[in-house]
Amino acid sequence: MTETDLGHISAMLALACAAYTAVAAAAGARLRRPGLVRSATRGVIATGGLIVLMTGALLYALWTHDFAVKYVAQYSNLEVPRVFDLSSLWAGQAGSLMFWCLLLNLFAALALWQNRGRLGGGTQALMPWVIAVLMGFQVFFLGLINFVVESPWVRLPVPPADGQGLMPLLQNPTMLIHPPMLYLGYVAYSVPFAFAMAALITGRVGDEWIQTTRRWVLLAWFFNGCGLLLGANWAYNELGWGGYWAWDPVENVALLPWLTGTAFLHSILIQQRRGMLKIWNMVLIIATFCLTLFGTFMNRSGIESSVHAFETRGLGVPFITLICVTLLGAAILLYRRLPGLSATNRIDSIFSRESAFLANNLLLVGIAFAVFWGTIYPILSVALRGPSGQVTVGAPFFNRVTGPLFLPLLLFMAAGPLLSWRKASTENLRRNLLRPLVAAALVVVGSFVALGSLSAALSFGVCAAVVFTVGMEFYRGTRVKRRATGYSWLRALVHLVDSNHARYGGYLVHLGIALVALGVTGSTLLKVENQATVRLGQSMTVGEYRATPVRVTPRTIAGVGPQWTATVQITKGGHPVTTLQPGLILYQNQGNQPVSVIGLRSTPLQDIYVTLVQPSSDLKTVRLHVLINPLLWWVWAGGLVVILGGIVAFTPNARERRAAVTVPAPAAAVAR
Repeated sequence: MTETDLGHISAMLALACAAYTAVAAAAGARLRRPGLVRSATRGVIATGGLIVLMTGALLYALWTHDFAVKYVAQYSNLEVPRVFDLSSLWAGQAGSLMFWCLLLNLFAALALWQNRGRLGGGTQALMPWVIAVLMGFQVFFLGLINFVVESPWVRLPVPPADGQGLMPLLQNPTMLIHPPMLYLGYVAYSVPFAFAMAALITGRVGDEWIQTTRRWVLLAWFFNGCGLLLGANWAYNELGWGGYWAWDPVENVALLPWLTGTAFLHSILIQQRRGMLKIWNMVLIIATFCLTLFGTFMNRSGIESSVHAFETRGLGVPFITLICVTLLGAAILLYRRLPGLSATNRIDSIFSRESAFLANNLLLVGIAFAVFWGTIYPILSVALRGPSGQVTVGAPFFNRVTGPLFLPLLLFMAAGPLLSWRKASTENLRRNLLRPLVAAALVVVGSFVALGSLSAALSFGVCAAVVFTVGMEFYRGTRVKRRATGYSWLRALVHLVDSNHARYGGYLVHLGIALVALGVTGSTLLKVENQATVRLGQSMTVGEYRATPVRVTPRTIAGVGPQWTATVQITKGGHPVTTLQPGLILYQNQGNQPVSVIGLRSTPLQDIYVTLVQPSSDLKTVRLHVLINPLLWWVWAGGLVVILGGIVAFTPNARERRAAVTVPAPAAAVAR
């Protein structure tokens, strides 16, 4: 038996096992048959084992370079470093769907383990329906692998001596991490969605499902955000155009669930604290999960051209059907449970923390809708008017629409933590808001005087308000903790954060977002660039800088093709600043595809970014693209702070760790 035979058999058995598990879980819950529910839990494990065999068979073929397998011949070759054999798994359609199935079953098993004490609870238990929903989606994706996409188990009658290999742009260490992070984020959202559906099916629509899934949403949000940051970094360092976000359709759809997931994480605080927004929270988690399906559809259907998308077609109808069925089913369940989702309180004042959180939600959803509409409008224009009537929506549209929405969003990020629940008094408003507003106003005035850009000045002002608010919250809390305990400032700060990970992790996320916004503002509104053809020894001017190419060095990379490296001296006011070496590689084994090697000098104040567009045949002239990107360094620094905040918010604080140690756990006996 070959690895392809093993993979094919495992795939078919996994589909059958997943279908049985979904039906057994639903029937067991509906008929109050604990035996069926227990059988379904074993079915989750069995399905996972078969998916591991299926995926392992393809990975083995990739690792051994079995070019008799068509999938291996398409996405692997002998020249690419061995580590990229792993990323070849998700380079193709079938392999990426396998990875999706593997993660979905892993998360289903983790959800079972986390909630093992709830199994066998009859129609009032959430877990049987959670299993049914998750494995229902597993059936869909396994069905695509077995019957819709090109089979990864096809063997070639005459195996080639070497394969085509990965696209050159994918032969980057970031590509080993970026796609899995996005997959982890997308798939992890399925668990809170399944709990929400289970709550609607069983009528248990209180706070229980939210308490159970809060960390799942945080986990999905965290991985989704990491994927976005890594993708932006890859684009900046690999594509050579000098940017990190092009409002590409696949970039957009990856951002959408992050936006609505962020809104959900804020609004569940209002439900838990004030018993409000129960319907809104259901809508948000449904929308977030459906947006992950929409993102997967955009990535795999080939409906829009993108550097990120698969070219294969044929998945559009199955995914559209899945999205429509999911939305319709969720809407019906939500409508049936509307009476049980009514709010127990109302907003008492617009000057309250819950009103700020609600405004935050509306702005996040508004941004998501604007991005969604701009992404699908070209598709709709083709559907309504034909290919000749296609309308292109580019970066200027998204910048004009979303930019004005992000500014008030940052303001509410600054004001929200400083407001009281229910109603803020006049004294509370004066004491807490005056100093951040004064700091923001001073930054706005100073920035406008220095830069002459009102848009940049306003953005810097609201960023300053967020930074000031976060700093003030940490300072106040640390001071109180230090007075109460006598600890040093550092030890008091550590104990403060450990006392409430959710709160202070959230503050770190706010700080990181403000720093990212600072970098985006500088690199978008203040950047200077120039592209020109210059002779060696001559200079081109870019803002206050001059770029002078002094030589071009050619060489040949074995098994790849020619490479040219230019040495470019950067000066300012006649004084040397740095010497950069941008390059250009021509991948002859990939149809003469050119790939840029950027020259970069990055500091907290600005990036100097140089690419070699084209050398002349006699190597006496070169065409250079030079950009000065102010403050872009803060995009990456702020992203790391967001990641740190997400980790802090996800991990249990001191009180939760103590509770986990002291509370007895009879759940295992119940499960048995």
